[in-house]
Amino acid sequence: MVQEPTLEWHVIPEPTNVEPMVGTCSLPLSGTVVEQRGADDAEAVFARQLVDDIKRVCGGRWQVASGEVQREVTLRTSPSLDDWSYVLEVSPDGVVITGSGFEGVRDGVQTLRQIIRQIGLTIPCMVIRDRPAFSTRGYYLDVTRGRVPSMAWLKSWVDRLCFYKYNQFQLYIEHTFQFNGLSEVWRGADPLTASDILELDSYCAARGIELVPSVSTFGHHYTALRTRQLRDLGEFPEDADRPFSLIERMTHHTLNITDERSYEFSTSLIDELMPLFRSRKFNICADETFDLGKGRSKQESAKRGVGAMYADFVERLCRHVDDRGHDVMVWADVALEHPEIIDTLPKNITWLNWQYEPDVDDGTTAALADAGATQMVCPAVWCWNALIPRIDDAWNNITRMARHGRAHDVSGMLVTDWGISGTSTIPACRFRA
Repeated sequence: MVQEPTLEWHVIPEPTNVEPMVGTCSLPLSGTVVEQRGADDAEAVFARQLVDDIKRVCGGRWQVASGEVQREVTLRTSPSLDDWSYVLEVSPDGVVITGSGFEGVRDGVQTLRQIIRQIGLTIPCMVIRDRPAFSTRGYYLDVTRGRVPSMAWLKSWVDRLCFYKYNQFQLYIEHTFQFNGLSEVWRGADPLTASDILELDSYCAARGIELVPSVSTFGHHYTALRTRQLRDLGEFPEDADRPFSLIERMTHHTLNITDERSYEFSTSLIDELMPLFRSRKFNICADETFDLGKGRSKQESAKRGVGAMYADFVERLCRHVDDRGHDVMVWADVALEHPEIIDTLPKNITWLNWQYEPDVDDGTTAALADAGATQMVCPAVWCWNALIPRIDDAWNNITRMARHGRAHDVSGMLVTDWGISGTSTIPACRFRA
């Protein structure tokens, strides 16, 4: 006895509204996905994604076309829809995806792909109306504390992010980029190159994902501040040759900002990375400056205080980024420890509010909102110090931070994936040679 195919399906993220209709749509094994003009998908990436999935799931041989004639699956846009939204209509005659623009079409296609992967080409008739809860849905991947992933793997990760409707991607970099003149810093790390970033940036853009530059500019310079070339820029240069320690790597190695060369070093990193990205955003990080005011800058700290010193250096970096026409992002931990400095820093900062406790409350989210600051909530996949991510902790943390973000009308969410203690979600990927 042949079992009837199930028509039960689930979509991630869950659509805003699903209206079931009578009947089913039976798509043929040979059909056409047509992208009408206005979809702004020059390479027909989204249509090809559908065709590839149909072939993989059902063995169907579909083709991609362009034009105004409606076919078995039609992708189109409509200016009447709200920003980032889409409508997916399934009728006995076929499937029509109407997006508000490029991103709306993209997200509608990902919904259809997820459904086809679960139930094949026999789809219940329905109308899905959907719009993302956050305009920015980002993923932050550590490519520093662990092995550097290959370009092929990074592209496969971008494909997965697209499938789940993320629209921003950042790579955490301390020393794993081939900065000019800093071979002592990146030697042996098989770093990403300028060509790699240009290639990845184009690949992301074609899939509706903004690749945002991110680099440590204040703390977390473990490798750089152990080199002969740069050790004098640290708070504790006398400790540069201490034996390697994953714990020490996390809690030390902050720039001595009373030395003007530290500012020149940080801005040189920014200036080399920035032109490689089409994004008009830049994440200067500036988090966990544990050594600030404890070593070479101790006397200055006694006069001014750690908060004021931090604010002055970050303000200079922000001005440098702003002068080049970019919007700056900063991790919010230090500012939350010294809330008095928030009003003294530029108003166009997007604060990246990372809170990783599974039972996290909305205290920091509310504090930044009450200060009138722009923020993104930043939960974590809880993959550090473990062979695999701790799913329960990640689920609780991410869902709570998402709710807090919605309640306080934040600008977006950035899910973080850290390779602390040498682990992350990428241990099974193919690494660079």
